[in-house]
Amino acid sequence: MKKQIFTFLFLIVSVIMNQQTRAQNFLAEQYIKSASIVLDGKMDDVFPLFTVLGEKKWSSGWNPGLIFPASGNMEEGLVFQTPDHVHGAPSLIWVVSRYNTIAHQIQYTITSPIRVVIISISCTSLNGKSTKAEISYKLTGLSKDGNELSHHLITKMFADNLKDWETAINNYLEKSK
Repeated sequence: MKKQIFTFLFLIVSVIMNQQTRAQNFLAEQYIKSASIVLDGKMDDVFPLFTVLGEKKWSSGWNPGLIFPASGNMEEGLVFQTPDHVHGAPSLIWVVSRYNTIAHQIQYTITSPIRVVIISISCTSLNGKSTKAEISYKLTGLSKDGNELSHHLITKMFADNLKDWETAINNYLEKSK
């Protein structure tokens, strides 16, 4: 019995040491991209479109699962989830880490087992009739796979500098007039 316990403990220590060695050899990578889009609407009409429920109005397929508060009332600390971009991966957990209606800024922190993403959005009025939205993504890999996926996702997302967002939001704004 003592030999079995010793063997079991040895295996546990070996697994822990292997994990620590992998962690020491792993080098996280971070990818940062930003883009500005011009939206054909007043800032007070545009800014809410970047909230968790506002995005449903212009982004087909956006269907967040609200966790807290269940109402989806936009506030710092709101938590929700969405499917990951990787088929079969656990859901992404989103937290509203900044929500400032006076400065027209929103920040989301998104976590998964292999990456962390920070999305920052800041809106400014251009002429009282249109709005510039500055959108920044910061993706950090938490593993080799996380590094590779982060690079792939940011490259794909910013291939057209978020012009697909600009088009979708402007189409929504035009239809809602």
